[in-house]
Amino acid sequence: MNYINSLNLPNATRANVNATWNPVSYAEIREIGKRAAEMAKEIFLAERGIKLERDDLNLAVLTSAGYVYLNGTPTDGCYDGIFSVLGSRLSMKNLLPAHNPFYKPLWFTFVLKGADGKNTGGRAYNLQSTDR
Repeated sequence: MNYINSLNLPNATRANVNATWNPVSYAEIREIGKRAAEMAKEIFLAERGIKLERDDLNLAVLTSAGYVYLNGTPTDGCYDGIFSVLGSRLSMKNLLPAHNPFYKPLWFTFVLKGADGKNTGGRAYNLQSTDR
């Protein structure tokens, strides 16, 4: 203890940080889900030549929506945006929430199963990066 005291270190003080969040509206959250689904359709068409159809039972969506928060706002509304683009056939079997801590990023993965029963490929869209 004498050695530590002899270093003449400054006393530690707590730096309180008050987060200033701009709450996100339900309409904005819904639009994020809608845009993610539209991007998936664009990517599948451009990269694989596959046109995603509404109510396709072979399409699965894995997302952190519903568990994570954006600026303190729950992201459940993303589901409604996805439904508006991909249809009501998304259900508990093919719209799968990934349990994440609330502070983790919001992300989406779209996977299409081929006619042979194998996956033809998937795509992830991470809202916190510019990558697709």
